[in-house]
This record gives sequence, structure tokens and C-alpha cells, in this order.
Amino acid sequence: MNIIRITLALLLFSGSLMAQREKPSEEMREKIESMRIAYITEKINLTPEEAQVFWPVYNQYREEFEKIIHRVEPNGKPPHHLSDEELNKMSDKEVREMLTNEMEKQKLLVEHREKYFKKFTEILPIKKVALLYDAEREFQRKLMRQISDRGHEKGK
Repeated sequence: MNIIRITLALLLFSGSLMAQREKPSEEMREKIESMRIAYITEKINLTPEEAQVFWPVYNQYREEFEKIIHRVEPNGKPPHHLSDEELNKMSDKEVREMLTNEMEKQKLLVEHREKYFKKFTEILPIKKVALLYDAEREFQRKLMRQISDRGHEKGK
């Protein structure tokens, strides 16, 4: 039943997010994080005792994750955001630097996940850690689907 409420909240929220084509406001980010917390709490069935220890560690995990993901690229865009035309205008040296930076980012993400996997398994049963990773992916997928669906509806 709570999953239905969370999904409904995602639907309502995604419409307001799509109304702003630029980066989400601080208020929108806070709404997303609130929904993420509710979704994860329910999906992994955190006890109050677990939640008290888990959330500070998870918040630190997310903060570090966001810093890695939003590292500034030398040309301002990650490789997957470049059009063919933009890529063709770049020198081989620039492309090599861009791809090297992307590989470094991926390496940092793996190290980050390994670091927090160890921390999470120290505070939660291993099955809840597995559920956590699934819940994160599900939440992100649902959020992106909702945003995409709203964008398609708006374009009609």
C-alpha cells in the first residue's frame, strides 16, 4: 500500500519537475530525497534502530556519490551528452582527455561503492544491503520513467 502512495507521489512530483526544463531547484531536490528515503525505508524494511545508524552513513554515501557524478568535465559535458557534431569538432587530444576523465570517474564510482558496501554490511544484514541496491535502482528507474512520461505527454 505504501508503495502505491510513493508511486503516486512520484507521478505528481514528476509533473512539476518536467515543468522546469533546467536543473531542479533545491526544493525539488529535497522532494526527491524525501521520496527516496521513504522508498528505501519501506523496500528494505528498516527497523528504527537500523534507520538511526543507517541514514547518516547513507547520506554521506549519497553526498560523495553526487560529487563524483557531477565532476566538471574539461569540455563541460560528459561523453554521453555529446552529439556526433560536437565530437567531430574536438581534437583527438580533447577526445582522449574526455574519455580518460570518464574512466577516472568510473573508477572513483567503483571505489566509492566498495567503500560503502563495507560500511553498509557493518550496520545492516547482507540481505538488506542487497535490497538497498535494488531499491536505489528501482527508485531511479521509476523517477526517470515518470519524468519521461510527463515529457511525452507535454509534447503532444
